[in-house]
Amino acid sequence: MYWLKGVCLAIGSTLLVSCTSSKKDEVQAPPQVSMSLSTNRISVTAANSDPAPTANLTITLSSAPTGTVYVGYQAAHNTINQLATSGSSATQSTVTVYFNTPSYVGLGTHTDVLTLGVYKDSALTQPIANSPQTVAVTYTVTADPSPTFASMSPDHTMVGGPGFSLTVVGTRFSAASVVQWNGSARPTVYHSDTQLTAQITAADIASAATVPVTISNGASGGGTSNALNFTVNAQAFSLLSIAPSSVPPGGPAFTLTVNGAQFAAASIVQWNGVSRPTTYVSASQLTAQISTADIASAGQAAVTVLNPLNATSNALPCFISTPDATAFQIDPGHSGAILFPAVTLPTAPLWTVTMDGPPSYPLIAQGKVFLTVPISGGSELVALDQTTGAVVWGPLMLGGRCNAAYDSGRILVAIDNFSASSMEAYDAATGNKLWSAVIPGQYSLGAMPSALNGKVYITESGVGTTLYCFDEANGALLWTQTSDAGSDGGAAVTATGVYVAGPQEAFAFDPLTGQLKWSNLLGGDGGGGALPVVAGNLAFMPDGFGTYNGQVLDAFSGALKGNYVADCPPAITPTTGYFLQQGTLRGIALANNQILWSFAGDGGLTTSPMAVNGFVFIGSSSGKLYGLNAATGSQVWVQDLGAAIPRGAGWGHGLPFSGMNAGDGLLIVPAGTTMTAFKLN
Repeated sequence: MYWLKGVCLAIGSTLLVSCTSSKKDEVQAPPQVSMSLSTNRISVTAANSDPAPTANLTITLSSAPTGTVYVGYQAAHNTINQLATSGSSATQSTVTVYFNTPSYVGLGTHTDVLTLGVYKDSALTQPIANSPQTVAVTYTVTADPSPTFASMSPDHTMVGGPGFSLTVVGTRFSAASVVQWNGSARPTVYHSDTQLTAQITAADIASAATVPVTISNGASGGGTSNALNFTVNAQAFSLLSIAPSSVPPGGPAFTLTVNGAQFAAASIVQWNGVSRPTTYVSASQLTAQISTADIASAGQAAVTVLNPLNATSNALPCFISTPDATAFQIDPGHSGAILFPAVTLPTAPLWTVTMDGPPSYPLIAQGKVFLTVPISGGSELVALDQTTGAVVWGPLMLGGRCNAAYDSGRILVAIDNFSASSMEAYDAATGNKLWSAVIPGQYSLGAMPSALNGKVYITESGVGTTLYCFDEANGALLWTQTSDAGSDGGAAVTATGVYVAGPQEAFAFDPLTGQLKWSNLLGGDGGGGALPVVAGNLAFMPDGFGTYNGQVLDAFSGALKGNYVADCPPAITPTTGYFLQQGTLRGIALANNQILWSFAGDGGLTTSPMAVNGFVFIGSSSGKLYGLNAATGSQVWVQDLGAAIPRGAGWGHGLPFSGMNAGDGLLIVPAGTTMTAFKLN
């Protein structure tokens, strides 16, 4: 027989260990058998929120027993929960001591006495020699380590602003951790042991102050972290943003909207130091009339505001240049159409640059071309010179998959790093990181960002879809809206609406408040989704399932205008839409849906089209880039880029997105791992 081989039974505080004998209590252990323990002292230590610890010791018999023997134990206090044995030989067995959880035992150093013996009978009245023995037990329960507080985003805001989500980064966070605002707990969401988010209310930032922020693990016996200061800045007389921030040279007169703080009824907008006719809208907004003479030639104008008593604000630039490409398909509405002062089709590229991976769609602004590039282990963000293709700054290493948008001198990047998603902002001139903000509440980022008038918008799915609006200045989350279905691709944004499409549903929201303007619900549900296109007063909403086909809705009311068929986002001019339909590009009159012309190319057309003045450009999986007469569809130009041009952003495309773009007189096209620029103006 093998001692301690068999099933362990627990009865009260007695542990019975049976051997394989069928005659229980009849076999007496030989008198010469005696017991010894590997140790008569065990000690464990655990933090308050740790799981229950264990300890091991070994029982050894002087010789193998010939019958059944029994192991019994008793503990004096509440430190030990139970024991278990496992036989390793005929004369030896390992005893595992399972302690109670630290939180049950309580903070401090606790002592106990474990009595442990081997017996010849099940009643535990006939101990073998040298049995039982006592084991001194020491169980120390320590407080949880205090958390450390490394950073928060944002770390400042203006007094009187809306509530926002504060992201906290550090170490040793737990589900019981609470963010404290000036010593008072705020609603906190645990994301990981290194990240929390907390809701800060408008009342918290109603007055200018320097607020200490800490993290408390008090509920789990831990301490309080170091403090970092959040600054609530007083709103000084200042200029925050202007719209538009870029206008074409030689363009028409326009109304400039100026946003800031502490404007007065007598405030005057100045253009390069010269006063312009100004209308007072509120203490935070003015409008001014800018003439054609002000923008007659390319350059840059300094916009300031003159308050009573001759106080002058900071200056913001208004760029007088050929229109930028600030988003996928040129603009935040993704119209795919742009007007240059004139267009000449070049015979050769201006430059070609090889990247570290297949590049995204280019953003074209401020004399630079901005790209995100997927690489092994993450992505890169890089800025190239528009004229030469030389690197201006970067590449900056980013985590996960990403795409970007441009607005008001900032590059806004949406990043899916697989464990959490975030929005980040970078200075377009230098590449310096301005802020980072967690995209909370969902877990599947399949959308690109769109930015306009100081705000950046992104959709993320998981349980339904959430539309987020962040402040470009500091990363504060301004508002959210939810829907039931998926919305891969992202949102289309104009000055008057934010548009989101999913399976058999379409929505429009107010860009400032997030208030629902209209919805078109056909009763569908599910995942996927695709990027809407909004141009003029029409919204092209891909609300089918599995294809980019969808409805044409009135952008202002949501009223149904018709339907369309497309493989990917079209290009929309005031009179004509250019749709890739089952590999064939068609020009279609928007007034009556009449097909004006068709073009099949080499049979491999795959990209979204792009309309520039009187031309339409489209790429093929063969690497051919075609230029067509926009009125007739006849081919007038072709270039071979030597590698497949990325397909258009169809249904359920997901990050990262790529495609050609046009801005600042350039047409820039990705193919394989290269980016090629053509000078059109």
